[in-house]
Amino acid sequence: KSFATRLAKTTGLPFNEEAHTTEHSIEVQLPFLQFSCRDYIDKIRFVAIMISRDINYHEIGAKIKDIISDKRVCVIASSDFTHYGFNYGYVPFYTNIKENIYNLDKEAIEIIREKNASKFLSYVDKKEATICGAYPIAILLESIDAEKIELLQYYTSGDVIGNYNNAVGYAAIVFK
Repeated sequence: KSFATRLAKTTGLPFNEEAHTTEHSIEVQLPFLQFSCRDYIDKIRFVAIMISRDINYHEIGAKIKDIISDKRVCVIASSDFTHYGFNYGYVPFYTNIKENIYNLDKEAIEIIREKNASKFLSYVDKKEATICGAYPIAILLESIDAEKIELLQYYTSGDVIGNYNNAVGYAAIVFK
């Protein structure tokens, strides 16, 4: 609670529990945390932060970086990548769908690996990319010092079901 209070005071991000009632990213992240931290689950504490596009990602990222500099903290940014198809209102191409989705996401991932938040957000705007957590990713890039950035896994829902007419890209990237 003290960390969350300090974070809110330092960044100006408000406490708003109601905003989290319809957000589902914690539901996705919590099982991974529970599994990977199972040997010390009773010591795990987390602060959920929702980010909107009207914030100064550079400033918030710098403030978070300062707050966590003397702590052992894992920063997680949750986002899907390309949401392709009529169901998502994003159909910039009609042929070679799988390859085009992969290429869109590959380029975004490479920019993330450069740790360049500004370039990443420019890419999202230029391509009108449907990466729903672009600003959380930008804040993550601004808030950490990572020497090694590794893509652990990438795939799309189309790879799983064998249909790319409406598909979403997913990437797991670790920063060390």
